Amino acid sequence: MNEEILLKEGSLLMGFEMDEKTAQRLLKYLHILWEWNKRINLTAEASRETIIIKHFLDSLGGINLIKEKEGKLADVGSGAGFPGMVMALCIPRMDTVLIESIGKKGEFLRSIIRELGMENASVEVARAEDLGRNPDFRECFDYTTIRAVSSLRVIVEYCLPLLKKGGFMLAYKGPGVYEEIKEAGNALEVMGGSVVEVYEYELPYTGERRSIALIEKIRESPRKYPRRAGIPQKRPL
Repeated sequence: MNEEILLKEGSLLMGFEMDEKTAQRLLKYLHILWEWNKRINLTAEASRETIIIKHFLDSLGGINLIKEKEGKLADVGSGAGFPGMVMALCIPRMDTVLIESIGKKGEFLRSIIRELGMENASVEVARAEDLGRNPDFRECFDYTTIRAVSSLRVIVEYCLPLLKKGGFMLAYKGPGVYEEIKEAGNALEVMGGSVVEVYEYELPYTGERRSIALIEKIRESPRKYPRRAGIPQKRPL
C-alpha cells in the first residue's frame, strides 16, 4: 500500500482525520528517520510501512485524550520522537518539549524540527529527573506523554513533577497495563496522581492491542521528588 494512503487511512481508523499538509510533513519525518537510522539505532523496524503502523499510528492513540489542543506538552524519553514529535506535528498549537537524555537522539530530533520548520517544538537533552527539579520545567506542563520507557511505578516519578495540578499524563502501554496500575498504587499516591481511565485500542492493519493510562495530577508532588537521576528506576516507589 502507498505510504501516504497507509498513513491517512490508518489515522482515520485511529479517530484522527489528517490533512494533506500534516501527512506530507510526517512522511518527510519518516524519510529523515529512515536515513538517520542507518547511522544510529533509532528504531529496530525493518520497513517504512512498519514504522508508520507501529510508531506513527500508535502515537496517535492518545490524540483524542488531549481535549485542549493548545498549551504545553512534555514528551519524556522521546527517542526517535514517538509520540511527542507526531503529537507536535498533528497539534500545531501545542507547545511541545521533547525530553531525551541521549545526545545523538536529541541531535536527530533537532534535525527534524529544523527540516520541517517547526515553531511549536523544542528539545531538551536532559534526564527527566533533573528537569523535574528545575523551576523552569517543574509544574509547567498541561500534558506529559511517555512511551516504551519503563514500568508505570517508575515513570510516574518522571512525569508527574513536570505537570501542573490538573494536568494529565498519558502513559502508552500494552495489554498488561492493569497489573502495572496495581503495582503503581503507592507511587501514584505519593506523587499526587490518579488514574482517570484506561483507553484501549488496536493498531490498524495488525490488530495488536495497545492501551494508554490517562492519569490526572490531583495534587502537587512533594518537593523531594523526583529523586536523583537513576534512583526511580533502581528503587521504584
